[in-house]
Amino acid sequence: MTAKPEALEQISSVIRTELPKYLSNEFVIYDVTAQNRPGPDDEDYVHVRVVLEDNHPRLDPRKLMEFSDEMHSLFEQASIDHIPSISYANRSELSL
Repeated sequence: MTAKPEALEQISSVIRTELPKYLSNEFVIYDVTAQNRPGPDDEDYVHVRVVLEDNHPRLDPRKLMEFSDEMHSLFEQASIDHIPSISYANRSELSL
């Protein structure tokens, strides 16, 4: 199901606000972008790219999983029907 632009902005906003609670202070979020992408079954899905400033420690998969679990609850509370996939990139990778 294709998400409307307002929903994409709301998804980005929730992630931008809540993700830092699961990261150390050494992480700086440069950008969060949600967009519709075509899925394998001709159904769109929402993909979020979180861009982090360079020179941060490794991402802790356990913390990201905790965030993912909490994200489902946050989106349900905000009446967001689209649960996104999330990828993480460093700012220096943007030109690649």
